[in-house]
Amino acid sequence: MTNTGSDKTRTVAKAWIALKRLDLNDDRITALREIPIQRGLESATVRQIICSSFVLNAAHVILKIRNSRGSSFH
Repeated sequence: MTNTGSDKTRTVAKAWIALKRLDLNDDRITALREIPIQRGLESATVRQIICSSFVLNAAHVILKIRNSRGSSFH
């Protein structure tokens, strides 16, 4: 899937996001969504896209990113 702008084409990646409430010591996945994210965006923009997709207040969210095998990214 590509998104064509006036000057350049940006590839859109689709990421599956699993939401867990770790602040409540809850290991269950409370929401699971596929979210399209354009490649090359700033991390703050990606964070805002994820938070708005789940209707979360970005000021109170800590994102822990893992790959499909469960390993943390460093």
